[in-house]
Amino acid sequence: MIKQLIHSAKIEKEIMLRVGLSMIDSHKVEEVDALLASGATGLFIDHAWLCQKKITTRKLEHLIEVYNIDRSVDQGGSITEEVTLILSY
Repeated sequence: MIKQLIHSAKIEKEIMLRVGLSMIDSHKVEEVDALLASGATGLFIDHAWLCQKKITTRKLEHLIEVYNIDRSVDQGGSITEEVTLILSY
């Protein structure tokens, strides 16, 4: 089965939602603005923000390539790490 992505021609403003992210190891909570319904096919977090907050990540066994809506490979590179956080709103 070929995965098909559908993109609306109608441009809407993004929806930002204030959420709490709880760290599994320290139980510290960070309040952040999250983009809701962005059209992404997964959950993503800014790597620079993780580094700034000194949040521990784990290396993925297999990297995940990131593709743009036009199916080109994203210039930001592949996803190489993961993190487990608890999201509350």
